[in-house]
Amino acid sequence: MSFFNNGAGVTITGSKIFFAKKVFEEKRLIISDAFSIDSEERITEDISEIALISLLEDALEKSEENFDEISFTFPLNFYTSFFFPLEEKLTNEEIQSQILWEFSQLLPEAESEQYAVSFFTSELNDRRYVNAFTLKKRNIEILQKFVLRKNLKLKFIDHPAISAVNAFKAVKKDLPESVLFFYFEENEFAVLLISDNQIKRIKSINFNPENLTDSVEREKKIFTELIASGSELPVAVAGSISGDEIGKKINSALQPVEINYLAKLSSEGLSDAESAAYAPILGLFLRVS
Repeated sequence: MSFFNNGAGVTITGSKIFFAKKVFEEKRLIISDAFSIDSEERITEDISEIALISLLEDALEKSEENFDEISFTFPLNFYTSFFFPLEEKLTNEEIQSQILWEFSQLLPEAESEQYAVSFFTSELNDRRYVNAFTLKKRNIEILQKFVLRKNLKLKFIDHPAISAVNAFKAVKKDLPESVLFFYFEENEFAVLLISDNQIKRIKSINFNPENLTDSVEREKKIFTELIASGSELPVAVAGSISGDEIGKKINSALQPVEINYLAKLSSEGLSDAESAAYAPILGLFLRVS
């Protein structure tokens, strides 16, 4: 079964690359060879192919063990996100067409054919919504070239916040009815509403570190309005931080919010402090499709 194959995971943020490998011992997931590599330049969706591949090369050279398959998450800043209601039942092709139209309105200077589209639908308060993401095809192609050159199998490319949520859901078996999950990178965070163990809404927000507490509190209020009228604020607030150099700043800013950080998935390979930063990779390792 491919789920139990040994493999590697890479989380790319705006300033560094996180790397880890999964190993199964008696069907128990062990995280090994976890480390991060700083980037000398800001990692954006327009990063040169040479620069991105160089970082990935450095990560594989530092790795000590062999593996056959690898998965990735890109930084939040690589994605453009959309959320809109569906007034009628549409086919997947019609939904994609609507997403591209929304994209053209938000970024009229961009060429939509250069972007890949991913989406999922959700139901909230008896309405159906679309959560959509666009990602530059060139960046997917860079990973494909790199993996092919290394004779590896490219298993998954995932959104970092969604992957972190999947890790969170795997270790928190008794979730409350509604949970707000926050995923933080250097100057951007994503907030996700989980209800009935499903992601209902996801949104990315740029922030100024000096106003982070206010930004989080504002999004809590906005997301509460998406929950059924008259309901209380979600009783659980969870989060993960990707980028250990920002951990202390974010922890300090979020003291009033009382975020419970992601629990460890394994007693081996990761410290308590690292478990949140590597949450997207843990989510990749737990994916089966």
